[in-house]
Amino acid sequence: IEWPIILSRPIPDNAVIKLIQVSRKRVGERFEWSCSITLDLPDETPKAMVDHASTAGCGIDLGFRLVKEGLRVATLVDTRGKAEHIVLSTQWLNARDYVEILQGDLSNRDTEYWHQIYQCLQKTNLDALEDEVKDRIKDRVNHLLKIGKDKLPLRSMRSIKFFLEKNDCSQSQELMSVLDLLKRWLSSRFKLARQIVNMRQRLLLQRKHLYQNVAIDIARNYSLVRMEDLDLKSLTQVKLKTGEDNELHKQAKKNRTRAALYELISSIKHACAKNNTLLEAMPAAYSSSTCSACGAANIGVTAELHVT
Repeated sequence: IEWPIILSRPIPDNAVIKLIQVSRKRVGERFEWSCSITLDLPDETPKAMVDHASTAGCGIDLGFRLVKEGLRVATLVDTRGKAEHIVLSTQWLNARDYVEILQGDLSNRDTEYWHQIYQCLQKTNLDALEDEVKDRIKDRVNHLLKIGKDKLPLRSMRSIKFFLEKNDCSQSQELMSVLDLLKRWLSSRFKLARQIVNMRQRLLLQRKHLYQNVAIDIARNYSLVRMEDLDLKSLTQVKLKTGEDNELHKQAKKNRTRAALYELISSIKHACAKNNTLLEAMPAAYSSSTCSACGAANIGVTAELHVT
């Protein structure tokens, strides 16, 4: 199988291709294809830290919290005494809120149209159709009514629209009304769905570029980076290991998704490897309340940063 492809970077000559995964995802009303290639590279001895242009080091404390400037996702402190926060701006957060509002409007519109279609289908006398198409249409309609009782059947709504267009349903006024509703539904949602997808993709790219630029600056300015080894998997669990519910409230879960700490960590790892910066993972427990000079942990200290 052959197809044209644009590589993000060239494949090294000494690499062994272990896996090629091709995937397709729906973006609005169209599909996008992507290809992920997993390589196996031979072990190479890393260059010494003295080869780096800088002799400074830094520590990165990961964790998301809403602050005045936006959503803080990490705090960086270096050996020169410099401290700074990595923040997703308030403007970016407001744009995400607006996308979620549009998504809610789209869901409400889909639900309203489905209620109208559902009522028309219930009133349809399928036995009055000709025998040629009666069985085929009857099976499709009954299946749609069955799954539509508990959830919104978006895919089935699209499917039956094309099915009714392909098969002659002009004998039933109710089915013609259903087909007209389906056409109006798809026409009304197309522009809004495309707007939502475009805005979401643009915001994800903005966050990705922010993290990549921050990671490059860190890797170029520091020869040693120590980053908190945060257990991201535990943050996503609905149930804890003890069987208790995860106590993250709704706003924290939403901010966890927006912060996308895995993407930030991956960007820093990639930038450090590319710029010959030594990256060390540090234990996450009490990292914000441990003294860097003596190593004593003050458990009662909060995670706020105070620099004198």
